[in-house]
Amino acid sequence: MPIIYVSNMLGHVNLNTTSRYLNVRRRGLHLAMRAYDESRLAISLQAEAEPKTEPTTDQDQPTEQKSYVS
Repeated sequence: MPIIYVSNMLGHVNLNTTSRYLNVRRRGLHLAMRAYDESRLAISLQAEAEPKTEPTTDQDQPTEQKSYVS
């Protein structure tokens, strides 16, 4: 991933700020971004695997039967 993208992700206005903090070499950055992407994918797959519950509606609830005495 280009360092400018990393800079934007971190919210840095100046690319030199990103370079100073990361002390980046292209190979290291690629490895870090690959690990980050794999982590995001694992979280996404885990969320998809979890059972989804649908919200109940009034139609799903039993209706109250009223008896009227005259």
